Amino acid sequence: MDKVDKLYQNYDILADPKNKPSEHEVLYLEIIQAVKGSTSEKMLACQFIPRFLKDFPELQETALDAQLDLVEDADIAIRKHAVKYLPSFCKESIAFITKISDILTQLLQSEDTGELATVHTALMTILKIDIKLTLEGMFVQIATTEEDTIRKRAIQFLCTKFKFLPPELTTKEVEEFVLEKCKAVFPEIGGDDFLNLMPLLSNLKIAKTIPVQQTLVYLIAEQAELDAEFQPSPDNVAGFLQCVRLALPYFSAFIHSTDFVTYICLFVVTKLKEIEQLEGGSELSLDVIKLLAEISPYLTAYEQSKECTEVIHKVLLEYIPLPPPPTDAENGTQSDEPDLKFTHIECLLFVFTHFLKHCPEFLTAADNLQRFKDLKARLQFLARGVQNGIKTFRESLVSNKTKETKAEETKLKAIALRTMNNINSLIKDLFRIPPTFKTAVTLSWKPATAASTKVPVTAGIKRESDGIVSVEKKSAKRDSKSVRELYQPPGGKYSTNVNFSQSRGSNFYSRGRGKRFY
Repeated sequence: MDKVDKLYQNYDILADPKNKPSEHEVLYLEIIQAVKGSTSEKMLACQFIPRFLKDFPELQETALDAQLDLVEDADIAIRKHAVKYLPSFCKESIAFITKISDILTQLLQSEDTGELATVHTALMTILKIDIKLTLEGMFVQIATTEEDTIRKRAIQFLCTKFKFLPPELTTKEVEEFVLEKCKAVFPEIGGDDFLNLMPLLSNLKIAKTIPVQQTLVYLIAEQAELDAEFQPSPDNVAGFLQCVRLALPYFSAFIHSTDFVTYICLFVVTKLKEIEQLEGGSELSLDVIKLLAEISPYLTAYEQSKECTEVIHKVLLEYIPLPPPPTDAENGTQSDEPDLKFTHIECLLFVFTHFLKHCPEFLTAADNLQRFKDLKARLQFLARGVQNGIKTFRESLVSNKTKETKAEETKLKAIALRTMNNINSLIKDLFRIPPTFKTAVTLSWKPATAASTKVPVTAGIKRESDGIVSVEKKSAKRDSKSVRELYQPPGGKYSTNVNFSQSRGSNFYSRGRGKRFY
């Protein structure tokens, strides 16, 4: 008799409810042995082995090993067929789930799209049989595999598929299990894998609770190595900034940013000049200051407040020059107007005022009056140019409505105006006696209208702002509507060259120099 026909005969006998399976163990063993036969025999064995698994409990391990031999077959068609029937073993015995999950995770390295799709389907099937045992097998591979492809694809699978599982599967207990597994594997994986795995945690329902958000911030802080010396390099700076961006959505009145702010001030801002020398350093240094500004509203008073305030004050003075000598009319000479980086100034003033809330004596104490006098002189000089700039950009935006103007040009002018308004508002607060910090501003690169509930952006819920109200509302009334475009640093003809002369305010930006606004 042909071997294929013999397999069909064995199947018919075993499937007959009148027969006792225990009396036909030899027939089942013949089916198991078929995994070493021809292609047709192997194809039948893939289906028949799991079909009668429950009838021969003492042969279950032997049967699974035979099926796994077919999973590793050289013929891709046989492999796909064997993988397709692997979940059947899990339905018959949950004891196999973790092992099979581990095997299927390894198979994610396949470069054949069809085979990969079959593996995905099998994993989704066993997730629905027992989600915790399946996750156990997957995290074993994530933590221990030396194959980057397996680890990255396993992480990608979890991040993309987990959120589509039925709610009855992703219970609070399961989500807590996922959190604990992620915490366990984080020390074993690299920075990129950490960043890729974080969205899985951010999308958990429990990630909307304060305790879990605080846990996530702790995990991010560990990855950012806030207890280590900062070594400027393009990769280190970019990686650190990614960690800060991950933590940013979780900061609130209940979860403070103090550790991150302190580290940035004492270890990163102090090395801005080194960062600027790196490839793409000007953009990296600006990103550092912008992120520091975004997290500074969630700062609390702490031991190093004064030390950090001194750092920010020192850097701020580097961006705001002293007033130049007056024009010498007799000799026909005129002082050069300084080139200023207004986005840097906006950020640093914003951060500085948040530090002053916690240590106001930094400017107001009797022995600090000279420090305040020096800063005031610089700010007065800066304010003249800023006020001229506000007038110029407002007029320009109004005129744009009456003529055809490129949208990009209008957007750049609107961002410039927002930056100038912010700087002007912050200066006014510092000029009050004593300085007050009641004026709320929206940082220029953020949407002009943002709300203020603190939830993770990655959780799919709109993240509201930190309670900052846009000062552009006044100008928006004049312009009939506010501009809400996201921040893109202006370049080209919108120069850093500010005209600080009251009489030449309309020449606030110069054409043709090609200097960048920030």
